[in-house]
Amino acid sequence: MLLVIIILLLFLLIFLLSGIRIVPEYERIVILRLGKAQKEAKGPGIVLVIPIIDYPIRVDLRERVFEIAEQFGDIILDDVLSKREEINQKLQMRIMAAERNRRAMITKAEGEKQSQILRAEGYALALSKIYEVAKNIDPNTIALEYLKTLENISKIIISEILSKVKK
Repeated sequence: MLLVIIILLLFLLIFLLSGIRIVPEYERIVILRLGKAQKEAKGPGIVLVIPIIDYPIRVDLRERVFEIAEQFGDIILDDVLSKREEINQKLQMRIMAAERNRRAMITKAEGEKQSQILRAEGYALALSKIYEVAKNIDPNTIALEYLKTLENISKIIISEILSKVKK
């Protein structure tokens, strides 16, 4: 029994010690507790992190140096600094062209929307007229149209049979 308690205490001590982080002067630790960031970054110095519950993210505060190419688009870096007005005019022209294209697309989309609305209204009107006509049709008229359709179908079938016989 004493051995079990000692093992549990040792495990608890290792568990708590695994949560201690030493943060150098040039770093900070952002702690995500159950997925939500804490209010302030911790450090420098000793920071206590609750194992399993906290997720520490180290952030380096040192400045980094990056190599930058000598040109900006199709303009040399020295020209960027000296010809600001010319660059501003080029940018303004490109922005205006993009804005014109956007406006043209909006106008086209609005026209298509209006045409679809008008087409749907025309279709609805045609359906209502067809319904009115169908509502007022006499059953004898329907029977007559049915017989005419049967006659046309029989003519088509006969002509197909004759064309196959001739071959």
